[in-house]
Amino acid sequence: MYSEAVAARLLRVPQSTLHWWLDGRPPQYRPVIRPQPTGARTVTWAEFIEAAMLRSYRRVHDVPLRELRVFIDAMRQEFGVPYPLADRRPFVGPGRRLLIDLQDRSNLDPEFCLVAVANGQAVLTAPGEEFFERVE
Repeated sequence: MYSEAVAARLLRVPQSTLHWWLDGRPPQYRPVIRPQPTGARTVTWAEFIEAAMLRSYRRVHDVPLRELRVFIDAMRQEFGVPYPLADRRPFVGPGRRLLIDLQDRSNLDPEFCLVAVANGQAVLTAPGEEFFERVE
């Protein structure tokens, strides 16, 4: 576990941004990373991994936060895991088909998708490959 300040420094994001991603800004904005706000100023390993992925999607790939929130919520619900970006299950086995369906249902812009179909087979896209490389 990290303190929120240390995690923000390691992730190279403002601490206020990390806190917003973790706990949201109730009542208008729900958290993106945590299923529910906790008020905790510590960051678990899974939250740190999710924040790193979120930073990449926001800064490198310029994915709108509202699209990420819808997609992450759908993955959380379908896979039954609190931190779907930090979980390997969406990227292995039959989960890829489910991930493709979730991308479609959440109207995620195709350039931000984690998995795509090529020649009838599910393959990782650049953002999906980036996640896989970071986890490895």
